[in-house]
Amino acid sequence: MIEQFFDKSLEQSILITIIEDESVATQALLTLKAELFFIEQHQELFNILVNINERGLKLEQTIIMLELQSKKITPDFIFGILGKTPTSNFAHFTFTLSELYNKRELWHMSLKIQEDLKSESSFTVIKSVNEKTDNLTLSGVSVSRAKSFNEWKKFYEDQGETAKHPTGVSFIDEGLKGGVETGQLILVMGDPEAGKTLMSTQILKNVANKQPSLFFCFEFTVRKFIENQIQVNPNYSNDRLMIVNDGYDIKDITLEIILFAKRGGKFALIDSQMRVENSDNGGTVEQSESEKFSVLAKLCHRLDIIILYIAQQGKDDSRSGVHSPMGSKKGGHEASQIWYIETLKKDYDDNGEDKNGKKRNFIISKNKQNGVHFKKEITLNTKLLEFKRPYMQNGKIKNFESDGEEVEVEYENIPKDTASDKLTMPVMT
Repeated sequence: MIEQFFDKSLEQSILITIIEDESVATQALLTLKAELFFIEQHQELFNILVNINERGLKLEQTIIMLELQSKKITPDFIFGILGKTPTSNFAHFTFTLSELYNKRELWHMSLKIQEDLKSESSFTVIKSVNEKTDNLTLSGVSVSRAKSFNEWKKFYEDQGETAKHPTGVSFIDEGLKGGVETGQLILVMGDPEAGKTLMSTQILKNVANKQPSLFFCFEFTVRKFIENQIQVNPNYSNDRLMIVNDGYDIKDITLEIILFAKRGGKFALIDSQMRVENSDNGGTVEQSESEKFSVLAKLCHRLDIIILYIAQQGKDDSRSGVHSPMGSKKGGHEASQIWYIETLKKDYDDNGEDKNGKKRNFIISKNKQNGVHFKKEITLNTKLLEFKRPYMQNGKIKNFESDGEEVEVEYENIPKDTASDKLTMPVMT
């Protein structure tokens, strides 16, 4: 059956065109692959042509014949190629070559799927299929990815303005001028017990009010997460908030995100770095940890999505003033943004209560989106499980305490822009 997925005459026409047409030879030898050809002798000839070209020699018939003889390849088959007429429609021919290759690969894959289904779970089979189809040439033969400035300009003009996804948290959305752009890996870091998960799930729920969002709930049980939401709002309900509580390996996470993105999803939260495993990496801890960040950053770029990744911080990782995740200096480099939640120095009142216990500093220390770094003082509302910031009303500073009531609170360093700041977070329903 596989014989129907190759064309001998087509392969010969492509090879003679490469040999005789210098205008297509260089790019073709850089972008085509030998395995695209079905006939083994055609694969061998293509590799010889690549080798001759890399040595800076011309693709002359005498040189080709000598190379075939040196490799002890019977040259008889080449006469059928030399008798062909070069095609003037090379791009179409190479696209067809790639299409036939894909069909052969899919045919082999279909046989393996049938065999695997006898002993493997459907999830394992689906994961294998996704990994293999990602490697197929989906849009024909590879070509140069370089475009001129004007070509890129028109490409982005046709796309319109860059879409921004509001987090629903006013102090973040204002700093990012409307929300988070897609294609970014954002690390959420902070002091111990500062509220990294609370901040991230606050954003997750806000986003899920309008579009699908994906939550890798690894640090605590899904039951506990649901209980917390019901405690805040007994009527909380959301069909767009998708939750995963199993599959800790970076391979499993990657598959889940790809499937999510294929359904149109744009926003995912992973909680957290320490729960994510990397079973395939046999290198050092640094290499294993770095690969996690690298894989996720490339996913964001390739799928045009946003991933919030809660990351732990090593003891020595911020001595220079730049936050970086535990075990991987490269992890900080891979991130598009780094958000840091900082607890304030303890300040006890006469009753022995810490007046700064619910106060935090929210810091963006890396920001590839618009380059703006900023620091905002915010407060944790333990009843609503949300962070808010103080604002001015009638000349008095307002905030929210744990009972949800507005109260006047003393702050030493209120940002200058809060005099006109009327934005507060709505209670999510």
